[in-house]
Amino acid sequence: MIKQLFWMALVVGLVGCATMDRMKTLKRFQETERSYRSLIQRSQFEPATGYVDPNWWTDHPPEIERLKNYRITNCDVEKAAISEDGTQVTQKVVIHYFKTDRMILKTTINHQKWQYNSDDRRWLLMNGLPNFK
Repeated sequence: MIKQLFWMALVVGLVGCATMDRMKTLKRFQETERSYRSLIQRSQFEPATGYVDPNWWTDHPPEIERLKNYRITNCDVEKAAISEDGTQVTQKVVIHYFKTDRMILKTTINHQKWQYNSDDRRWLLMNGLPNFK
């Protein structure tokens, strides 16, 4: 009986630790995503590149000069999904913006794919900055 209670307590403890780790990871995501979205909302694209997976830039160099012509008026997460293990998040983000030389309000949908890097203990955006046209 005592042995069974010990094993049950051990299992509950391990599940609790896993849950706590997952909660910490998701809290990091909330902080990361909030900081990133704040930069995007303020049209600060150059510092926002630091949230993107460095491997992305190999095939997709950032177009910072072009992005300087865009201003964001609103940025809202419309939908989000978290993987079962809590290490991936996909989001549908609606961004309202205008190009400074045209002053015509436009909307784009930004499908974000975030991945938790357990080695660096940080979240990375896997598919670059929003695409404005």
